[in-house]
Amino acid sequence: INLSIAQSFLRAKEVGIKKILGSSKWKVVRQFLTESFIVSLLATVLSGFLLYALLPLIITLLNLDVDLATFLKPELIIGAVSFIVLGVIITGYYPATLLSSFEPIKIVRGKFSASPAGNKWRHVLVIVQFSCALFLMICTVGIYQQISHMKSQNLGVNINNKVTFKAPIIRDSLYDDRIKTLLTELKTNTLIENFTSSSTVPGMPHEFKIGGVRRQNAGNEDVSHFGLTYIDQNFANVFDLEFIEGENLTEASEADVEAALINETAVYVLGFENAASAIGERVIIPRGVVTIKGVIRDFHNQSLKHDFEPSIYRLRNEGFKNHHTLSYPPDTKVSEVIQLVQELWNENYGADPLDLFMVDENYNNQYTTDLNFANLVLLFAMVAIVVTCLGLYSFTSLNLQNQQKDVAIKKVLGANILGLLLAFYKKYLKLLLLASVFSCPLAFYFLRGWLNGFAFRMSPGLELFLVPISIILILMIATISGIILKTTRTNPVTVIRSE
Repeated sequence: INLSIAQSFLRAKEVGIKKILGSSKWKVVRQFLTESFIVSLLATVLSGFLLYALLPLIITLLNLDVDLATFLKPELIIGAVSFIVLGVIITGYYPATLLSSFEPIKIVRGKFSASPAGNKWRHVLVIVQFSCALFLMICTVGIYQQISHMKSQNLGVNINNKVTFKAPIIRDSLYDDRIKTLLTELKTNTLIENFTSSSTVPGMPHEFKIGGVRRQNAGNEDVSHFGLTYIDQNFANVFDLEFIEGENLTEASEADVEAALINETAVYVLGFENAASAIGERVIIPRGVVTIKGVIRDFHNQSLKHDFEPSIYRLRNEGFKNHHTLSYPPDTKVSEVIQLVQELWNENYGADPLDLFMVDENYNNQYTTDLNFANLVLLFAMVAIVVTCLGLYSFTSLNLQNQQKDVAIKKVLGANILGLLLAFYKKYLKLLLLASVFSCPLAFYFLRGWLNGFAFRMSPGLELFLVPISIILILMIATISGIILKTTRTNPVTVIRSE
């Protein structure tokens, strides 16, 4: 729109002469609408080809759950047509109407381009472009800061150098013994440090959600919902969980079958004063009562979008534990570990496919949606920056074209190039500051709403706004400098003599 209107100002004399020669306002509007429609139609056809060619690549890069058929839905086609019509009206009807509303003589004399009305509209358009670019850039910086903040936090659990494979689909009465044999064989290999079996692993929600959890001497009104995970005695050691109080569960102890571990959040949800006072206490859960043997420090079982959940961990036989995790030394090649697991799996469960994943990769997959969102915003921000530079280029070129004689006379009178540059910088800096006043609060409001979806979030700092403003400022200076330096190299005599 900015480019179209700026271009229309360059055709102001053409419109003025047509009106003087008897052309009606509607004919001028029809000409502009026709030209705008042709450009929009060509752009639509080109975008259709680009969509068909690039969509598979975009879907792969951003991991989007869409295909080409998604864009052929009637509501999207109607929306696209409406958008094209709106674009034609704004870029064709508005400039023609604006130019036709002024007196032909003034337009031919060129006074319209320098009028307050003309400058006002062009200033508004540049401010809008700056505001859009700044809004998207601030949002991009904020989103990436939040993702970086989440990834840099101490998870309270060691997910590095861990490989997990799922239990086979087909099971029989000998499943428990066979899986233990498989895990023991793996443990004897020098590539493997330790192993554990559990119903879930960090990066996944608890396998079971249980309600009605309360202390044995508490009333029914004090019940809570907990996450439940079945584990073995190696679970805490493999994932380097920290015990605040008490000790780990032991499979050799019959009493530990009716014992449990709870996390730090569970201590306070159950109403204990501290972790030490929870040890040895009995807790009612669905279908039984367990004794608290140990309290582990809270760790991020899921991404930092989620708050700590009151959790309980119990021993169970292998049939309840679908995930088997192996830890290996840091200097070990992952491919060798995977090959070892694959070979032993084929020997024991050749009929079932091996379902294996890296624990850290699986954990980081929780951030895929946020990363895709960040990449989409970044893409739009880059487009906004390019369009802003184009609009700024057209706006500056138009201003310089109207002020060529003014610049030429100043050069003849001894003005230096630096002084001319600073004068233009000052003008556009005011527009950038106005755009910042509009876009910064709006972007902050949007980011604050988005960050409310995270239990653990970063605190926005000044860099959130300074970095985008600085980038736009640098691009603005570069764009303006290129145009002005080109203009100042023109012979002043040639400019002054020309009409």
